[in-house]
Amino acid sequence: VNKVIIGTNAVMADGGLRSIVGSHALALAAKHHSVPLIVCAAMYKLTPQYIVSYDQDSCNKFVVPHDVVNFSEGGILSK
Repeated sequence: VNKVIIGTNAVMADGGLRSIVGSHALALAAKHHSVPLIVCAAMYKLTPQYIVSYDQDSCNKFVVPHDVVNFSEGGILSK
């Protein structure tokens, strides 16, 4: 892999991102392996808002895993 390209929900005024789950882990992995991370966003996704440390919970959405993926959708595979 020579570069990582992701999208984002919003680009904050301080350069921070509001992005999908897993983007932070992906960015950390890219940094660890010295691979450039490119974020693609349309102009309308630029916002004058800041993410502040006391308001982190409003940026994170916590849900139960079975609300995201229905585990009964697939059969169990044997090794």
